[in-house]
Amino acid sequence: MKYIVFFLLMQMFFLPIKSQMQLPDSTVICFMDSKVMDTQVAYWKVYKEEATGTGEVISVRNAIMNFGEIARNGIWTFWTINKPEEAPLQPDEYIIHGTINPAYNGELAMLFTFKSTDWEKIQHVDTVMVADGKFSFRGKVNDYNPSILAVGNYPKPTRSVELFLDAGNIQVSLDSLSAVGTPLNDALTQFQRTTKRFTNDILQVKSDSLRRMFGMSRRAMYKEFVKQNIHNGIGRMYCYGWNYSLPDFEELYGLADDTLKNTPWMLAVVEEHKRDQERMNKLSQMSGETFKNHIFETLSKKRKELKNYVGKSKLLVVDVWASWCGPCKREIPHLKKVYDDYKDKGLSIVSVSIDDSDKKWKEAVDKFEMPWEQLRTSSNEEMKSFMGDYLIGGIPHMIIIDKEGIIVYAGSALRAEKGQLQKLLDEKLK
Repeated sequence: MKYIVFFLLMQMFFLPIKSQMQLPDSTVICFMDSKVMDTQVAYWKVYKEEATGTGEVISVRNAIMNFGEIARNGIWTFWTINKPEEAPLQPDEYIIHGTINPAYNGELAMLFTFKSTDWEKIQHVDTVMVADGKFSFRGKVNDYNPSILAVGNYPKPTRSVELFLDAGNIQVSLDSLSAVGTPLNDALTQFQRTTKRFTNDILQVKSDSLRRMFGMSRRAMYKEFVKQNIHNGIGRMYCYGWNYSLPDFEELYGLADDTLKNTPWMLAVVEEHKRDQERMNKLSQMSGETFKNHIFETLSKKRKELKNYVGKSKLLVVDVWASWCGPCKREIPHLKKVYDDYKDKGLSIVSVSIDDSDKKWKEAVDKFEMPWEQLRTSSNEEMKSFMGDYLIGGIPHMIIIDKEGIIVYAGSALRAEKGQLQKLLDEKLK
């Protein structure tokens, strides 16, 4: 299964990556060298691994939706030329009546279906020629996973939509990217409209705290929708790829059928949660252990060891962050306030960045003006060693070490923004 790197910034409040990814008619600034180029060209360069980008990891489904059949990458599939019959539609059949701009006349409309055991693996492809801005497909119901209908191949613009092949007459417009007319497609369209309105409302909110609150509400809405639809294609569609907490995932897993439980995605998430749980168990046992020394790099390129900072104060807070980490940056003003309030009581802080870009790191340090020592892991090997020793699974992450070099706390649960760090400091710095 081929994965490509989607280089745009992570979209915190947008629809899941599996939904239709529309290429705007514009240019974008992308890649490490900040070149400006046509958006679809930029996507293509990342897809062909001709450029380095950062952001979400997306699947071959999205490549097909954006680039058409050319993104099939030579995967052998069974193709048929679909010629809808005039006979009455049977209860176990669907028929698609599609429209598209007549500029696509003579192009192939391609209907991709995917295996129930792996929604990333193509099972079958039907094709039909676009004529007079119209096309039609007819076949047996196949609604376990969403199919993809696409017209156009890169470098030409590709119009595509995800839809369910449930029984009945399906009306598809590849101009408005919509599929309606059957129960699953109508429900999918309604839910996507609801989430789009919800997303637009979130984007109008200026307050970070209110945005996070709306984000939590949106997450709860998704979870409830998946629970109600876990036994149909829409629920499975929105189950895939969503970043669920362990309790939420366990609840959904208990409702899933055996086919869904044995999909590669579900099996991978189960293993990921097992690893996370093991890491959390080990983290809880880290308190009381002696700190592990590591060597970092200062802003002036000098090498400094963690042991140079331990024992100089009653408590040392090691704040692990990066310039690209939104939650880390939101925490900094609150951490500065904590520093001002507790520095005379025996608190010191040192920040350790895991940035791979020296330039981005220094720009962020200049912007936030943190009045304590700034360090960085200067190589991937150092970063992996440091994160491995302290069981860092994500950032922001905090390590608190006492004057004797004993770890008081290690994890990501303590936040100055929420007053949790202050509570621990009040207890330890009496």
